[in-house]
Amino acid sequence: MSGASIWYLQRFSALLNLIYILWLGSFFVFNDITFEVWSVFSSALMFKTLTTLVIASIIIHSIVGLWTVGTDYLTPRTLGFISSRLGSYANHFRLMYQLFFVTLSVTLTLITSFLIWWS
Repeated sequence: MSGASIWYLQRFSALLNLIYILWLGSFFVFNDITFEVWSVFSSALMFKTLTTLVIASIIIHSIVGLWTVGTDYLTPRTLGFISSRLGSYANHFRLMYQLFFVTLSVTLTLITSFLIWWS
């Protein structure tokens, strides 16, 4: 993926997240929220679909941001500034960092999908 594609992906996901927050916020502002109203709203296909898309968008947005932090700061040069021995392990740290956040993202996606569609 090119840098421009990643940049556009980050901005598009941020815009999608903002639109969802405004849509959900307008529901809370313009409705008298009771358990019954929320139950009907949250069980609608449109709510479930949009929420699933936004969860994916949040995951994409966070992975791109965390990947950028990892590639900027977990390098032999930046960690080598602290200690040359630490710098020699920079690539291992970056791999563990990325693996941790990818695993966390998959786990969160599965949990939220289950909560949205099967609860």
